[in-house]
Amino acid sequence: MIHGPDSACTSSLPADDPRSGSRSDGISMRSGGYVRTGAAISIDAHPDLLYRSGTFGGVSVDLFFVLDTSESVALRAKPPNFYIDQIKSFTERFIMELKEMRHPCDRSLTWNSGALHYSDEIILVRQLSDVATERQALISDIKGISYIGKGTHTDCAIKRGIAELLIGGSHYQENKYIVVVTDGHPLTGYKEPCGGIQEAANEGQATRG
Repeated sequence: MIHGPDSACTSSLPADDPRSGSRSDGISMRSGGYVRTGAAISIDAHPDLLYRSGTFGGVSVDLFFVLDTSESVALRAKPPNFYIDQIKSFTERFIMELKEMRHPCDRSLTWNSGALHYSDEIILVRQLSDVATERQALISDIKGISYIGKGTHTDCAIKRGIAELLIGGSHYQENKYIVVVTDGHPLTGYKEPCGGIQEAANEGQATRG
């Protein structure tokens, strides 16, 4: 069971509430932001997450999918769409599991989600959308993905995914997550046009300020 800082509901703000102006870990909620990559979201481990929202009643979490539909994925097996279909199926199942959760004191956790797919170009599948009202529309758009082929500009795709997270959804950057589904790094010596995967990952994980 999830509890706030006290077992009973009170009108006072917890120390970690963004409206209190400070947090116990010393990170200012009002400075810049970062995106966690490859992180699991655990409300049990972070009950104060329920207080980080524009209203006291709940919080939204943003989840954006970056899907590799390059030639190396498409041609890895026959028929060519085999692994592309696997990626789409995985993403659809993931989105179906994003359920609104109710907790004590009428607090709730809701989700925004979106996706893009890429090779050496990037195609936005859907911008961040409220899963409660647009889940089926998002899934329908993902079902409509067809592979692009050609190169694998994962660094550019990650940076675009980060940009999509930052321009929509929750106002709190630490409530934003990116899921990258790819068959791996480009070949050694392959020019990465957006600074490389490490730079893209560092951008996503950059600390505030």
